[in-house]
Amino acid sequence: MVKGSGSNNDEFLGELGEMIEYYFENGPKDGAALARAVVQQVGHRFGGVELYIKKGQGRHPAANKIRQEFDGTNLAEIMERYCVSRSTVYRLAKK
Repeated sequence: MVKGSGSNNDEFLGELGEMIEYYFENGPKDGAALARAVVQQVGHRFGGVELYIKKGQGRHPAANKIRQEFDGTNLAEIMERYCVSRSTVYRLAKK
């Protein structure tokens, strides 16, 4: 939740998502420069505002895909594709 602005958690995350999407499409193509641009814009937009981002509820958004694609031999590929840790792949795969 963005305290003091009347926004709720979903609005903040929506705005943040739009900001990131904009910079992915229109910002620097270098990953480090892109990250710096996003961080700078987040600081500019939300600087001085107390933020609380609640922990996501439910399972990992790619849980079903990971479960379907993981075959026990493609751990590194799954970790890279979905930006998850080894333990996350194994935890999701056994459910």
